[in-house]
Amino acid sequence: MTAPRTKRLLRMGALVVIVAGVVATVLLWRSGSESAEPRGPMPLGNHQVCSDTIMVYVQKDEDMTRVAGALAGDTQIAKVVTETSQEVDDRYRRVFANQPELRDLLKPGRLGAVIHVVPSSGTRTRELADRLRTQVTEASRVEPIVRDEPVAGITVPPLPCPSSGEFPR
Repeated sequence: MTAPRTKRLLRMGALVVIVAGVVATVLLWRSGSESAEPRGPMPLGNHQVCSDTIMVYVQKDEDMTRVAGALAGDTQIAKVVTETSQEVDDRYRRVFANQPELRDLLKPGRLGAVIHVVPSSGTRTRELADRLRTQVTEASRVEPIVRDEPVAGITVPPLPCPSSGEFPR
């Protein structure tokens, strides 16, 4: 083999390796975008979930922590977001800030903690909620919120929900 031909083959080989690496990176990035998110429970904090959600209400923060940890490994669940009883109380007080007669009715800790469960793609929200009602014995209530179902008295369609299932903050 001549030196120019060898150089040309090396360049072609290097180009093939680079292109294959770029293609593999793009494919892995696209297919792994959901799995790149943390699988463990996340505090509600700045999360504003807008996709179908199942609200699991428990009385104690300890129960919330234990149940949320167990649910995080469920393949039918994409995301588990937690809200302590203090955070629930704070949210209630913010919502009713201009209505002191309602705001002041709340005794601290009375509402309990909440686990916001986001079903995985392809999982039926109501069926998952039915399963959680029997599975999560600590739950005082399990309520599915299905985004595309009409809500009594609300005639304005909801804002489009990003594919992440959360509104940006």
